[in-house]
Amino acid sequence: MRLFSAQEKVLERYFKRLEEDAAMVSQQRWGTRKQLVVFFGKAGIGTR
Repeated sequence: MRLFSAQEKVLERYFKRLEEDAAMVSQQRWGTRKQLVVFFGKAGIGTR
């Protein structure tokens, strides 16, 4: 279970960074920061 928790934390940081990068690109392209919503709660199904 510890490994799974560590993987969750890494994924959470990755997606947070991805969201920040997408907002920055949106700011540059359209002049406003649009929010990116990412749903990945069940992405791990079948990968165990």
